[in-house]
Amino acid sequence: MYKIYTKENCPWCVKAKQLMKSCGVAYEELKLGENFTREDLQALLPKTLPLTVPQIFVYNKRIGGYEGLAEYFENHGIIGTQQ
Repeated sequence: MYKIYTKENCPWCVKAKQLMKSCGVAYEELKLGENFTREDLQALLPKTLPLTVPQIFVYNKRIGGYEGLAEYFENHGIIGTQQ
């Protein structure tokens, strides 16, 4: 199960969702202010990381933002990875 934490008007969030769609990957989108707060997201991240979106999790394991997602897809042979 893929989860992506996003916010409005975030170009990297849009790009990550487009990549998942182009690869046929279903995901759950959680939006800042609707489904979670900044504090909720901060609780999921190591304290050394900046609070940025998108934040993408696969089976509750953080894989990062857009670049982490693209790398994850490449490493797992998911078809359609294009940056």
